Amino acid sequence: MGSNLALPFLLMLLNARSSGQRYQPVVPPGGWPTPPKQLSTPGHTQGERRTNPIDGTLFVWVPAGPFLFGPKNERRYTKGFWMARSVVTNRQFSMFCKATGFIPFAERSGKAHKKMRLKRPVNTENFAETDVNYDVAVAYAKWARCAIPTEEMWEKAARGTDGRKYPWGNAVHKPSDRYMGSPPPEDEASPYGCLGMVNCVAQWTSSGSLARSHMSMGRYDQRLIPHQIVKGFSDCAQDDLVEARISPLYGFRLAVSVDQ
Repeated sequence: MGSNLALPFLLMLLNARSSGQRYQPVVPPGGWPTPPKQLSTPGHTQGERRTNPIDGTLFVWVPAGPFLFGPKNERRYTKGFWMARSVVTNRQFSMFCKATGFIPFAERSGKAHKKMRLKRPVNTENFAETDVNYDVAVAYAKWARCAIPTEEMWEKAARGTDGRKYPWGNAVHKPSDRYMGSPPPEDEASPYGCLGMVNCVAQWTSSGSLARSHMSMGRYDQRLIPHQIVKGFSDCAQDDLVEARISPLYGFRLAVSVDQ
């Protein structure tokens, strides 16, 4: 039996108290790299597809314009951008490790960490890569000459412009028996063709702030430490501010912003 991602209650253990600067883009030192030439120009039509030659990620075009954002359907605007159709997979992350010499956390931490991992089939090269913190996701994005999407970019790519609750519409899909992080079905695609925006793994965004971590019984650590918004735990509008640390529940996808 697979593990379905209907686990919003887990976020109750991870929610943070913000310093009052939530949802600000967290850009790495030096900024995001110049994208490959295939992704450096705007698309011509909604959903147009192009491939990043570095890691093979397929991107879809999300045109500039307004959309409805958050649980209250606030009107927001984005420039046009390329969004990865799927999350980064184990196969792609292995390419990154071979190219950079990075050693995955699961290999460094030994058997103790393996007990934390959710049960999966043997062949998982096309499953979502998890157990990556935000810094590692940023390192991968820089290697692939892309970026981590902002919360607004992620939500527009997931919901389209009509304020739908899920990528496919407003109806709740019945929980399936597929494994967490497994390749998502086409009938769960967003209006732009993105897959795995929900019912896959929660995904890092580049929006975040310094915050106090929840400890227990309503108490918070008084230290301000980096937190990031993750998206995709339940519906498209929900956001969760969590510590920027490793979790078997978190993966990530890439994006490229194109000035217009």
